[in-house]
Parts: sequence; C-alpha cells; structure tokens
Amino acid sequence: MSKKHWQQHLESALLGTIRAAWSPLALPAPVRDNLPAATGDVVHTFLDATALLYAYTKAGTRATAQAETPLPEAPEDPLPFCNTAAVDLWRRIRALECNNPVLEMRWIELCFQSRHVLAPELLVEIFTLGAHKKMAVLRPFIALVAGERGRWLASFFSEWPYVLQQGNVQRIWAEGKPTERIDVFRNIRKNDPAAGLQLLESTWVKESAADRKRFLEILAAQVSVMDLGFLEQIREEYAQIPGGGKAAVVDIKRWITRLLLHIPESGLFSEWTMALRSYCKIPLIGKATFTLPEKEDDFFNESNLSLRSGFAKSGTGVVAINTWLHDLMNTIPPAVWVAATGVSASKTLELLGQHAEMRSALVQASINNNDDTFAEILLAFCSGEQWHALLGMLPEGRREVLIMGNAAYSERLNWAAPALQFHWSEEFSRWVLSLLYDSWIGYYFHRIQLIMPLDVYLNPAVKPANIPGLYDQAARRERWLSVIVPELEQVIAVKGLLFR
Repeated sequence: MSKKHWQQHLESALLGTIRAAWSPLALPAPVRDNLPAATGDVVHTFLDATALLYAYTKAGTRATAQAETPLPEAPEDPLPFCNTAAVDLWRRIRALECNNPVLEMRWIELCFQSRHVLAPELLVEIFTLGAHKKMAVLRPFIALVAGERGRWLASFFSEWPYVLQQGNVQRIWAEGKPTERIDVFRNIRKNDPAAGLQLLESTWVKESAADRKRFLEILAAQVSVMDLGFLEQIREEYAQIPGGGKAAVVDIKRWITRLLLHIPESGLFSEWTMALRSYCKIPLIGKATFTLPEKEDDFFNESNLSLRSGFAKSGTGVVAINTWLHDLMNTIPPAVWVAATGVSASKTLELLGQHAEMRSALVQASINNNDDTFAEILLAFCSGEQWHALLGMLPEGRREVLIMGNAAYSERLNWAAPALQFHWSEEFSRWVLSLLYDSWIGYYFHRIQLIMPLDVYLNPAVKPANIPGLYDQAARRERWLSVIVPELEQVIAVKGLLFR
C-alpha cells in the first residue's frame, strides 16, 4: 500500500498541488499523524509529507510478533571431542591451501580411528568445507566423525544433508531420494562391503530397474567371491525374464554377466573359459587360430553379449573372423582369456594380439573391466588416457618402478592423472623432487605448475633442501632453497605428523 501512496504523491508533485488538488488526508495514517502542525502553507506541508512518506515507503511493515519456538538442546556425545593439538593440526592443514584434500582426509580418518568426534569449534568449518562440490570426497568421512552434536547442528541447515547420513542410514535407505540412497550404498560398500551387500539384498526385489543398474555399477568397483551367491541368484531370476525390447532388462543382464566374469569361482567364468577354448585353437608352435560360430547360439543369448559384427553363416573368412574376434576381445575380461589359453598373460597376448586392432580391443577390455591381467604389457601399445588408465591398475610400487626406469614413460606422464595420486615411496619422492628441481632452475614453469600441487603425496622422509645434492652450485640452488623448499617443508612437516 505504501508504494501506491508514493506513486500518487509523485503524480501530485509533477502536476502541482493546485492542479492535482492534493490534501494531507490522502496520506496513510502513520504519515499523517506525524506531520507538523498545519501552517496554512500547502507547499511546505507537501514537502514535509514527501520526506515522511519516502521514509515510510522504504521502512516497510512492522513484523508481526510470533511466539518463539525453543530449540531442542544439543545432545551429549558419547565419544570425546578431538583435543586442542588435533584442532591446531587441522588449522595447519587448511593453511597450506592444498588443492587435493589428501591431508584433510587423513586427519579425519585418524579422528575416526582414535574414536573421537569433531570438536564444537570445527563443526561449521568442516561441514561447510564438505558442502563444496570439489570436496565431495570428504563427505562420507566427515559424517563418520560428526558426532551427535554435529548431526543435531546439521539438522538445521539444508546445505549439510550428507552429515545426517551416518546417523540415519536405515531411514535414508528406506525413505531417501535416489541420489541419497546411491550415496549411502556407495559409502557403506566402500567401508564395509559385506554390510553393503546385505543392505542391497534386503530391498532388491523392491528396487526400480534404474536403481538396480546403478547399484550393480557400484558393486563392480569391489566385486569379489563374497558377492557370488547374490549375483548368481539374480542371474537365475533374470533368466526367466525375456529380454525383448526392454533395454533396462538387457542392461541389467549384461551387468550381471560382467560382474560374474570378474569372479573366477563363478559358473559363468568356467562356462566362458570352455566356450573360448572351442573358438580358439592353441598350437604348440605358432599363432592361435579361431573358428567363427555359425549362428548366435543359446550360450551367447544367455550371456546377453552384443557383438557389433553379428554372426555369419560361414565360419571361414579372415575379415569376418577378425571383426568378430575384435568385438569378442573387446567384451570378455582378459582374465577369462588367460584361463582359456592356459598359458601366461604375456604368451596369451602374443597369441591373441596378432594385429594392432586386436591389441586395441584388449586395451579397451582391460579398462572397461578394470582387469590388470594385461595392463603392464599393453602399456607399450597405447598412449594418452588409455595409457594412464592401464598404469593406474598396477600396484603403486610397480607404477613407480616403470616411471623411473623408462624415460619414454616419464615423458608421457600427465601429472594430473589419478594414476599418480597415491602416497609415494621415499625413492620416488626424491625422483619427483629432482625433476621439479631441474624444472625450477631451467625455468620450465609449466611443469612446475603441474608438479607442485602433488606435494601432498611426497614421502615425509625426504628432505627437499638436499635435492639433488648438497654440493650443487650455490647460485643455482639459492632460488630453490628460498622459494620452493619452504613451501614443500611445510607440507612434509604436516605429513610427518599425520603418517607417523
């Protein structure tokens, strides 16, 4: 209403008080009641009204008094808060401003392992940190150490729903949104695979096709013989469902097949081993020969595999066999091929990878199935993202040996790749620091910018001031010692406390 009065007042000002026939009676009561006593001067009264009405328009309406709703008291935590030394260490970690939250994650892990919860003075800071998209990896760990007081606080803020998951797993699993349930399952499966499997089994019959597919994708990250009973049970159930044109059903069947082929103890693994032996003849000397099936048999249908090349009526023809074989290699995990040939991985690759196209298919199969059977051997035949994906499958120590011992491999490194994101040995840390030192004194700033964010992976035992040696030219070392070393030593000092 105040805006309407102000608009009318402006019109009167533009037209003039005489032409617009203005009167104080047109003003709202609060303004009219506070006008100075009338002097008979309409213009003076109009100007006084203008000042009061403008303030009245901007001031808005008095809030309606409402009864206060008392907040429930914060519950007591059964576990102790982390102590002052731990809080100070957290402050030191955050002061480093590292892009990768490796040190923060380690601090939270230590807090959980020592059976402590977050101190009250850290709750808001750490909960807010976890709410950032780039720090999402910390959320399941933060939820573990939030404590009762932390969950009580998070219940008042919509920005921190992830904090409540740890204390309300069953409720979220039963009533939560699909994304919340996926997060809960992923976290439980990562920390306790058996508990995650039990949770999935309890509600599998009620899950939608879309959610089932997402849960199977999460299972693939840590599938093991423990999951065998569940997977074979649902495979039997889906065998009774005709695939038809329902893409969702076919997708789930393929995921079940893919997971079972990762478990050597499964019946499907044995069946495929025998099938591959019937298609592949291994001679004592020379290359393997392959026979193309004359039709799509029941075994292929039951396995729900899709080959782009399809099936020919004739089992002969180099082009047809190579196309079919390429698709088959691209689909079946490499471990199954090794079991079928009965020889070593290197010998199997020699038999199968007769052409570059075949090796390419095996590279893709290794990556798709996260199968490291051929990973190290295939590094020589690929580059870019595929090379880094294969490197990341190898044990951490083996990655270090290959990178340090092969100049071509070290030149291929993408320093931002996940394959390098692990805690390095002392030897590999010195190697990286030597490379960083050479880049610094050689003014290769691009490489410096790539390597420096990885300082959180350095081994705490290394001493950057001694890289590459105590007797290098002083003039070349001075810039290194004054600019780079202090920053590295701060990180290493914190790591020394976190990884004692």
